[in-house]
Amino acid sequence: MSVSKCQGRADRVVLGQLWSVVVLLLSLASGCRPGESQTITVVFACPSADLGTYRALAESFSEQHPQVRIQLREQYGFLDESADDVGNLKRSLQRLRAQATWSDVFIIQTDGLGVLEKEPVLLDLSSFFEEDGSMAEGDFVPAALAAVRRSQGLYGIPIAIDPAVIVYDRGLFDQGRVAYPQLEWTGDDFLAKAEALTVRGESGEVLQYGYADEPGLGLMAWLYAHGASLWRASGETEYAEPNLQGDLVAESLQWYIDLALQHQVMPPPFVTSDLSRVWLWDLREARRVAMWSDMLSETGYYLHRPGQQEISLAVAPLPQETAAVTPVRVQAYAVSAGTAHPQECWEWVSFLGQQVGTVSMLGEGVPARTSVAEGSLYWRRWPEEDEEGIRYALEHVAPVSEWDGMTYLRDLDAVLNGQTDVEVFLAAAQQRAVADVRGLVEATPAPSVVVHTPEPATDAGTTLRFITSDTSAAYVYNQLAEAFKDENPDLNVEVLTALDAFPGETFPTTEMLAQEADVFVLTPREADRQYLMELMPFITLDGFPLDDFIPPVRPLQEGQVWGIPLAASVDLVLLNRTVFDELGVDPPAAGWTWDDLIVTAEAIARRGGDEGYFGFADDSGWNHFYFLLAEDAPLVDADQDPPAWLLDSPDMEIVARRWIALNQEYGPGLYTEGGAADL
Repeated sequence: MSVSKCQGRADRVVLGQLWSVVVLLLSLASGCRPGESQTITVVFACPSADLGTYRALAESFSEQHPQVRIQLREQYGFLDESADDVGNLKRSLQRLRAQATWSDVFIIQTDGLGVLEKEPVLLDLSSFFEEDGSMAEGDFVPAALAAVRRSQGLYGIPIAIDPAVIVYDRGLFDQGRVAYPQLEWTGDDFLAKAEALTVRGESGEVLQYGYADEPGLGLMAWLYAHGASLWRASGETEYAEPNLQGDLVAESLQWYIDLALQHQVMPPPFVTSDLSRVWLWDLREARRVAMWSDMLSETGYYLHRPGQQEISLAVAPLPQETAAVTPVRVQAYAVSAGTAHPQECWEWVSFLGQQVGTVSMLGEGVPARTSVAEGSLYWRRWPEEDEEGIRYALEHVAPVSEWDGMTYLRDLDAVLNGQTDVEVFLAAAQQRAVADVRGLVEATPAPSVVVHTPEPATDAGTTLRFITSDTSAAYVYNQLAEAFKDENPDLNVEVLTALDAFPGETFPTTEMLAQEADVFVLTPREADRQYLMELMPFITLDGFPLDDFIPPVRPLQEGQVWGIPLAASVDLVLLNRTVFDELGVDPPAAGWTWDDLIVTAEAIARRGGDEGYFGFADDSGWNHFYFLLAEDAPLVDADQDPPAWLLDSPDMEIVARRWIALNQEYGPGLYTEGGAADL
């Protein structure tokens, strides 16, 4: 049974009870924190996974520079989910500007610069670089430095360079008696190997693909191999102009699509969807693909994992043709053009640049400095043949990795389905790109950026520490803290994320939060009250409106208030109204039960016929707990002292069997630790 691609209206039905209520709480240990002496504060933003590493480095740096305090922030704490789309040019610019006001020093990835190179957001580091004795241009991978240079300026100090590569399965090459890829292989060589490695069944169906593309990597390389460019210099504005309708672009895109449609050596590339990575992973795990493109940094998840020795994988450069084609991403330390402390920022960047083992890029990105690569013994992790291929790829990097332009080549479904041709597709893509660039031009002159560096606390004030586990909300909380200080000059609020406060702790306990913070955000439990302050006296004095909260989360309990509700979430069942209408099944009404759900799921699954509709699918991993509770099969006997688990009770067995049957008979199956069900 396969999932229908029918798209229809989705209705939401509340099922079960409120899952969580997040509240703001006051620590019982809340008290005044004396202010710190005046120092220069440099705000540094880094990925959450690296906060612990950089915290230790910041302490070492402050020992050498006692007048400078490094305040760490989570790299994207200023973003919300709606801002997490780097594909849109204007959004990329907004992100860069926001980052430059969120921190003095931060880590950039150069695939987000692209046509934004003229924005006065990043500080030109050329003069600092030239005068710093610890920095030698010859110590850097040339392509890494080139990626952060714009015109005559240097807008970052590279940390790591991440090339796109071909990964191939030696065992499948050996089975097919196909020679391994060589350093200087061409597109024709690649196609010949892909065809030789593609295996078909008796009915012509593909059992094993010769090649699969991690979204867009291969396409970008084929563009460069054909001499195509997605952008061209503009004589009218400071931004590049889209060139998506260039003859070479159409030729390159057609060649790429033919790999899937004509030669059938590559599965259709779902360039717009996360399904592509899932599908590629499944093909790789099942050994149904002989070679694929990937960023080198991503290969560490499967090349060097335990047990991988059973499958011999190797790395080769992308086919080069006559031009350097390797797309790369470069991570670099950048300084905001709005910093008030450029010299101190450079001292911090220079210090970081000399450290071994601080490469932030996940996986296997190559250190951008030769001295760091040697000091960290980086190349020892690679077999000699792989090292040779990686070094070759780094020596043949495309002049410009046009990641921003690739945004407009992603939605290939219409071309792959035969609904349109390449020329029409590119014409529409060109229109979108022109509109985006026009929006950038009209937005200029760009507003100058100013870093909102927190003011150090003084002896005259009181500092309150606030911790939130929501890194995406940290920026908002910092803004609120500044507004609060404007109204309360003697109060300073220090905003931290849980990742800042507890590096390496995924779920800090209430006790930990109460020891480190005056106010914090938590999904509460009754057992946590020993660490919390009862708020009713303050509420009575302040006239705080408790009646303003919706009844299910109203905080008053037995005359006491232990926290102020912030947000609540409920579990929902989504209904595809189009499928219900098509099959003539009545949708659930208010007050429906789990028995109604089972009957409805059975009706959908049985009437679906050849369409192959599932009646129900659980993708949360938690919904079965609601099922158990709703069926009066509690997980714990709270009447016993101490409470006891009831996982082996007769009621639990009955309910569990019904739940499994619902998912197995009328749905795609249950999620397990081994991986997601085949949806």
